[in-house]
Amino acid sequence: FDAALARRGLAPLAAELVGFDRERRDLIAEKEKWEAERKRNSAFYGQLRGQGQGFTEEAHRFQQDAIEAGNRAKEIEPKLDELE
Repeated sequence: FDAALARRGLAPLAAELVGFDRERRDLIAEKEKWEAERKRNSAFYGQLRGQGQGFTEEAHRFQQDAIEAGNRAKEIEPKLDELE
């Protein structure tokens, strides 16, 4: 790739593109991790609500953890948009 650019008198870009791709993949993995965490906590919260324990401290903690994980996943979206 870089050789073809050099033949046209252009600067090499392969390393830069690989860097962008690596950063993008890392962000995607991090976002997926937070989304899985949100889903897991939401499921635990839903189970407790189904058992009539939706207003317990434990249920509230799962609900808050799900919200926090969802917020962290959303924080990554603008960074991904920037790279795409």
